[in-house]
Amino acid sequence: MKLLSIVIPAFNESDNISPMLSSVVTAVTANDPVAKFEIIVVDDHSSDKTLESVGSLKDTRIRCIRLSRRSGSHIAVRAGLAEAKGDAVLCMAADGQEDPLALKSMLLQWQKGHQVVWACRKDRQLEPFTYRFVTGVFYDFLGFVCKFSIEERELMKKADFFLLDRRVVDALNACGENHTSVFGLIVWGGFKQTSVEYIRKARSSGQSKWNFKKRVSLVKDWVMAFSGFPIQLVFLTGALITLLAICNFIWNWASGGYFSLMGAVFLMGGMQLIAIGIVGEYVWYTLKEIRRRPLYFIEQRS
Repeated sequence: MKLLSIVIPAFNESDNISPMLSSVVTAVTANDPVAKFEIIVVDDHSSDKTLESVGSLKDTRIRCIRLSRRSGSHIAVRAGLAEAKGDAVLCMAADGQEDPLALKSMLLQWQKGHQVVWACRKDRQLEPFTYRFVTGVFYDFLGFVCKFSIEERELMKKADFFLLDRRVVDALNACGENHTSVFGLIVWGGFKQTSVEYIRKARSSGQSKWNFKKRVSLVKDWVMAFSGFPIQLVFLTGALITLLAICNFIWNWASGGYFSLMGAVFLMGGMQLIAIGIVGEYVWYTLKEIRRRPLYFIEQRS
């Protein structure tokens, strides 16, 4: 390997970024296959001193780009991938929970010819049952509507960070859509993939920025980008209601009267509004894509 790139998206991680970068440098320099490396921190328009913390390290191998507005971790990762020049690119978070020592096993798999190497949590039993249950339902739902295999669903439930071959990075950079998921693009893209296990560390300071609202937004982006399931569901529901209406007309199942009539009116009106809303979402997403606005602007480099 001539050059390894490490992409680290960061938002308000001034307390964690310096020790995290030190651990990454230590882990990378301990690996013989890596001749040279570069670290690209993508500051997702932080409101703290994340940018200054990176600059204070005075390490020419570490550089930081600051986005001009808050864009989300997935776009921050894509900004870093566009900047990365390495033969392979490691992407990991800035909170210090993802262990850079897993890089040794990941590079070994890369040398064996795997083009995507995922780092998966070895044990999620320490997490609350509710969180594990919701996560499982979340990825099972995504896997079902996006037609991912059972193996891909199980992988996504445990995967946290990843190592990509240069060909995969170039393929992702060629994908120009604005609303999508980096994980979804990698799984959808194919290539030769494998995984290694690691033990996730506790967060040393601060709180996770990955809240419920962002998870819901990711689900919507993921489904809209990789599936036509919502429109298919509306079609099937409409077909079922039509069938019930025909049966009612033929066999006179309904008892008649004001309440039955109003119930049917409200049901059909609600279904029509839902259908219009779903179609409207796809139209809105299409409009945002055909505008071809850049994913991000770089405000500052250091």
